[in-house]
Amino acid sequence: MKTMLLLVTSLALAAFASGAMAIRKPGPDPAPDIGGSNKPKNTVTEKLSGTIEQVDERANTILVRGKMMKNERTLTFSMDSKTKITQGETTMTPGELRKTMEVSIEYKKEMGKLIPIVIEVAVSKKGPKKMQPGIGAR
Repeated sequence: MKTMLLLVTSLALAAFASGAMAIRKPGPDPAPDIGGSNKPKNTVTEKLSGTIEQVDERANTILVRGKMMKNERTLTFSMDSKTKITQGETTMTPGELRKTMEVSIEYKKEMGKLIPIVIEVAVSKKGPKKMQPGIGAR
């Protein structure tokens, strides 16, 4: 009987101790993001590179056709005030996006929508137009 009581007491003590060890106090908040990234913490992001098929300025959306996992897809992205748009070192506005622009988009899925975090517009490889000899300002 004493052995049984000792065994039950030991098991109860072990269960209590393991439960107490499992409860942890929250640590200090993580350091703030100093790098200037506007990516929300703990958010899974995905990437797509492709061509803008359509721009809807009223709905603040763009339709982009690109490849995802070897499959051609067309996705609609809903831009918000936090969407960062760049072309090289230049910052752009949503109103400057045009059909046929090549873009690389880092986005998140939120409430059933695809929200772009960063849209990088490819820098045009065409240089400035050269003037033909004899044509131009006189």
